[in-house]
Amino acid sequence: MGEDLGFMPEKVQEKLRDWGILSTRIFYLQKDETGTFLPPSAYPEQAVVCLSNSAMFVSEQQIKDHLLDRMFLDSTTDLSLSLEQYLAMTPSWIQTFQFEDVLEQEHRQPGKLPMDLEDLMTDSRVEALYAMFRKIRGSQKTVRGAEIMETAPVAEIPKGTYRFQFNRHFTFRHATALIPYLKKLGISHCYASPLLKAHPGSLHGYDIIDHNRLNPDIGSQGDFEHFIHTLKSHGLSLIVDIVPNHMGVGSDNHWWMDVLENGPMSEYTYYFDIDWSPLKDELYAKVLLPVLGEQYGIILRNEEIQLRFDAKAGKLSLHYYEHFWPVSPTSYSKVLKHRLDVLNARLGENSSPVLEYQSIIRELEHLPSYMNAALEDVTLYQQEKTRCAEASG
Repeated sequence: MGEDLGFMPEKVQEKLRDWGILSTRIFYLQKDETGTFLPPSAYPEQAVVCLSNSAMFVSEQQIKDHLLDRMFLDSTTDLSLSLEQYLAMTPSWIQTFQFEDVLEQEHRQPGKLPMDLEDLMTDSRVEALYAMFRKIRGSQKTVRGAEIMETAPVAEIPKGTYRFQFNRHFTFRHATALIPYLKKLGISHCYASPLLKAHPGSLHGYDIIDHNRLNPDIGSQGDFEHFIHTLKSHGLSLIVDIVPNHMGVGSDNHWWMDVLENGPMSEYTYYFDIDWSPLKDELYAKVLLPVLGEQYGIILRNEEIQLRFDAKAGKLSLHYYEHFWPVSPTSYSKVLKHRLDVLNARLGENSSPVLEYQSIIRELEHLPSYMNAALEDVTLYQQEKTRCAEASG
């Protein structure tokens, strides 16, 4: 399943369909351009539908105000069952539900139910839900779905899952030691939290800073391979939460820092959803960050922001307490021209160091513009920027 929620670009959704990956459609988010909730027939076949998730659910009052007159549901049925019935009429292959919705818990607590599991399955509301599923979905056939899945990669359907929350306190080695026990419990799949490199010390792993490396906090490549080997030897499989839509921002994220430095000309720009042309003209091709502890003018007057030069990298950066941000190369010339007359007087206007220095300034001033940047402009920009950094270093 893909956590696309129906909002991914069409090309991405096409690939998901081609690969047999199901789209995730949460009822609360399925609206048209007027804000009206979509009818069941508008839902895609190749999808998992659900009424809510742990962080997003529709209040009873909202439904009464906006939905009931458009749903054509049995008014004698309780509200939560009516909504589940609404989703059951969609052509989507899979429908999931939360017991909290069925039991109509307004003040829900994650992972907490108002009754024991033994009593849950005999609750009249749960029994009514299952009866409705059998009546509406028990006879549905998805011929088109069967055709697609015949050519899609075959995955083993989990019989029982156990989630591992990896962090520095629970590593690949800890997980490996538990596998024999999980096998005895009847677990078929281990569901892993993100395994890729996150901010050091992250307890959840969703703040990823490098999608090309395993998280060193939770183990080495060897530890991971031993973990996988142990799973296979016990007949268990692994489900990995790859979270391509999650990323941690900060100075340890190379992609993010490159975007802050180069704006639309960064080679990583398209990994981020950034509006480079907002309503305010002064924010064109900029990223506005809420990081200052006071008004900008007061910060400047107190000299809390420092400009520094890294001679080894050939780069300028701004430092503000524990934060630092790269300066855009398009602004370098403003810094390099400061007191240029003093440099000329000391070394001579025609001296080799000054001529090379002025050459760097001219190249920086002629970097390709952000305006309507094409791919070839980005490539040229990156080449010119690298050459200037090497010369200044």
